[in-house]
Amino acid sequence: MVAVVGATVVQSALVVAQAEPVDSSEPQQAIAQHLAVGKQLLEQGDPSAAQAAFRAILQIDATHPDALRLMTTAQREIDAARSRAERTQQRLRDQAQRLAVALAREKERARVQQERDAKQQIAKAREQQLKYLYNRGQRLYEEGAYQDAIATLQQMVLLDPGHPLVHAAQRLISRAETNMSASRARARARVSPQPVAVPELEQQLAAKRIEIDTLLKYAKLAQKDRNYDLVMDLAHQILASDPHHGAAQALLEHAQLAKLDAEQQRLEHLVERDERQMVNEVVKAQILPETKAVRMSPPATPLRQAAMSARLQQPISLQFDDVPLSDVLEFIADAANISIIPSPQLNLKSRRASLKIAQLPLEMAIKYLAKNQGLAYRVEEDAILLATAEEFENEPLQTRVFYLHSGIGPFALETSAIASNPLLAMESMKSLIEQAVPQPPDAKLVFDERSGALIASNTTENLALIERLLGQLDVTPLQVLIEARFIELSMTDLEHLGLETVLTHDAVLSKKTVPPSGSPGPGNILASGSGFKFPALSRESEGLNLTLQGVLTGTQFEMVLHLLDETKKSKTLSAPRVTTLNNQPALIRVVDEFRYPTRYEVSLVQFDINGDGDFDDAGETEFVNVPQDFQKRDVGILLNVTPSVGKDLKTITLVLAPEVSSFSQFRDLGGGVTVPEFTTSQLTTSIVIEEGQTVVLGGLMKDTVSETVTRVPVLGDLPVLGPLFRQKSESSTRKNLLIFITARTLAPRGPTT
Repeated sequence: MVAVVGATVVQSALVVAQAEPVDSSEPQQAIAQHLAVGKQLLEQGDPSAAQAAFRAILQIDATHPDALRLMTTAQREIDAARSRAERTQQRLRDQAQRLAVALAREKERARVQQERDAKQQIAKAREQQLKYLYNRGQRLYEEGAYQDAIATLQQMVLLDPGHPLVHAAQRLISRAETNMSASRARARARVSPQPVAVPELEQQLAAKRIEIDTLLKYAKLAQKDRNYDLVMDLAHQILASDPHHGAAQALLEHAQLAKLDAEQQRLEHLVERDERQMVNEVVKAQILPETKAVRMSPPATPLRQAAMSARLQQPISLQFDDVPLSDVLEFIADAANISIIPSPQLNLKSRRASLKIAQLPLEMAIKYLAKNQGLAYRVEEDAILLATAEEFENEPLQTRVFYLHSGIGPFALETSAIASNPLLAMESMKSLIEQAVPQPPDAKLVFDERSGALIASNTTENLALIERLLGQLDVTPLQVLIEARFIELSMTDLEHLGLETVLTHDAVLSKKTVPPSGSPGPGNILASGSGFKFPALSRESEGLNLTLQGVLTGTQFEMVLHLLDETKKSKTLSAPRVTTLNNQPALIRVVDEFRYPTRYEVSLVQFDINGDGDFDDAGETEFVNVPQDFQKRDVGILLNVTPSVGKDLKTITLVLAPEVSSFSQFRDLGGGVTVPEFTTSQLTTSIVIEEGQTVVLGGLMKDTVSETVTRVPVLGDLPVLGPLFRQKSESSTRKNLLIFITARTLAPRGPTT
């Protein structure tokens, strides 16, 4: 069994972590060594490890003043760190409690509003139902269907006994019962025209009383059983036979009131149950994550991570042949001075390891050892955990808060719709992380837009992956300064303007074929060391085409501007500057707003030409087209530039989409209706330039024709002989538009140098 480890790293770590006793023959040297190590650890922000070194000094000299003083300083730093952690946890608890209270109040307001809306809807529905029942009962009463009318009107008493329509319904019920009794009496009189004997009437009255008493008895039994619907049915039958029966009326009123009380109690019970449920939800929302299986992990310490990374990169050589896994782990931990913590569920004695590793980084050696044993490992800040993959997957979730240094800028670059809405940008970022990082059950990813923090609940391994992703994505986006200059030159001036300076780079003037003559002009490629003259543009016959495309260095661009300025005949239309993010379009507009009608309406117009007070004469009445709707259009220069900075931060790819439009003329469609005509020239191209270079676009020409009349005074105005003393001349002026586009990258605090 052989093991070779970096001697310097292992020896220094062993002195700090284990604090082994030193030979008493050299106490002062040992004290100085421990004191230096302790001070270094204290400066690196590791007071716990520094205390171990100071304790080793006190074991040699218990009254050493520097050791006692530094021990106290380390303890104060430990207490301060613990106090900061407690304050952070308390602040998180307070924030969670405030959120829970706000949620409870919002739910309470929603519940109250919902109950208010429900009561209003119920009252409205009850009002409509009462009106419907009253109208139907009144119609049945008028048709003579008294029994149906009474049954319909009695339903109103059940809905709302105190409603004004119910009192009117009760009066209508009394009239219906009276009319129904009279109808029955008339019917019996028609069937038995002979007067009924007194004994027979007494028998009928006795039978009626027996029937009423029987119904009343059953109604009272139903009242004891709280069967209020049956009570009301029996009471209605009694009142149909005897409308003025007092006991039946009392039973009916009692049953109606009891049914309303039961319904009110049921509603109160439902409201109370909802309130209890809301209180339980508030209590659950106030429970902090620490009380569950989720725990807040402390923020990462860069110094500890750097120390662990350095230890894992040190080379190591191992050779084991059928050795218990526990011995292998113990040897690696002692040799590399790291803590390896295996899972309690692993039986290390029964596992045997056989492997041979030569000069591999420590992390790779542990990786291959775990793979050989069918296990998984995870690197923490202070130790390495070893367990099965299932244990890591089923471990409790942890919660981490990641504060974004650059806000949401880097994640808002996908589309213009997302760039205009920060919330959509954050949803895009969440979607990106959810797709790149495994999401076990109960894992959550929340963005707090107030503090710009990303809150993630996941396994420790996945949280580390999220941290690495944010380290690559959470960067300040590049900014590009776009400078454009629009210069207009007449072709006569352009004939006299020559750029004789020598080019230092090849420049492509257009994508057309080279003429057979090979003379400089649109379509040629200017080689390095050659010159270019602008008069080539004056011979281009294809107006309204952007035919010149070239790339100038900063020096060449300044010389071109100097020459144009020296001529005093060029006109700078506009020189805008705009800053945009990398890969985001920038729009430059140098336009005039042109408005024109799109719809006409025929209108009658009358003129009293002769002043006779009427409009019957010829020419005094006519129909004209009056414009109604108007539309606007931008006429001028539109330049859309999208920069894309290369990885070397010097090469910039520009996607150029210039558009030049102008008003041509109005076309008469008759009847006083005219429509405008526009001339538009546009193209889309891409070009790669170095940072600070200038792209030239030109070739857009416009002809202006002017007429001049020269004449001899007095003689030139004569009717017949005048043309002999007059002279007309026409001149045509061609103007060319040149567009210079310069792109420069900007540092976060200004232009790059």
